Order: sequence, then structure tokens, then C-alpha cells
Amino acid sequence: MKVHIFILINKIIYIFACIQILQRARAAYATGKTRDVDFRIRQLQNLLRMYEENEADMVTALYKDLRKPKPEAKLMEIEVLKSDVRTMIQNCK
Repeated sequence: MKVHIFILINKIIYIFACIQILQRARAAYATGKTRDVDFRIRQLQNLLRMYEENEADMVTALYKDLRKPKPEAKLMEIEVLKSDVRTMIQNCK
């Protein structure tokens, strides 16, 4: 019984955290900040940097969770994502 209550409380905390993130995202959007192309490019560059900085962790997670071989994870998952982000950056210019 105690475990179920603990799980329920964690789910409620998670939902409230998601609501707060959504509210902050909507507030930022309402300011018009996200319309600026330079802002979008910076955000995409940050996303690309995040992929590059965490590549080893993502490869390891894909292996542990899905038993995806590391070379396949890097080539078919991470490199595809990075390529998509680079394309989006180019299309913003």
C-alpha cells in the first residue's frame, strides 16, 4: 500500500513539473521571442551540441534498453538526428 502511494505521489509531482514547463514554454512563445530566426538557430545549435556532448551516454542507453549495437546506434540514431538538426539550421538561413 505504501509503495502505491509513493508511486502516485511521484506521478503527481511529475505532472505538476510538466505543467510548469508547459506554462514557461507558452509564456516564452507569447513574448514573440521564438519568432526570431537567430533565436531558432541558437536553439538548434544548442540541441546539436547536446547531442554531441551526450553521444556516448545515448549510445550506451540504446544498447542497454534495446540491445542496439553501438555502431548501429551511432549511425542510425544519433547521426540521423544530428543531420536533421544541421539541415534545419541550413533551412533557417
